[in-house]
Amino acid sequence: MRISDRLLPCLTFFKAGKAMSGLTNLAMQLSVVLWPSASRLSQEFNDRRGVEILLEQLSETYKVPVAHMAPSKRFRKSDAQAHIT
Repeated sequence: MRISDRLLPCLTFFKAGKAMSGLTNLAMQLSVVLWPSASRLSQEFNDRRGVEILLEQLSETYKVPVAHMAPSKRFRKSDAQAHIT
């Protein structure tokens, strides 16, 4: 992580095109108390984006479809609910 990302973590989100996240991060920066949280949030975003880029590169190399990091939520009805409907 570069020094400019530590001093102005909101720029990370603005560069990525995430305006609302950037504004939220900027609001956190304006309060000195939440500045470390804003910096950490920016660092986690950069790490996650780096992992997604690596996964896409690997999938292109080995011709394997990418399973994105967002887990799909699948819920089953319990037996009691299945009998009711």
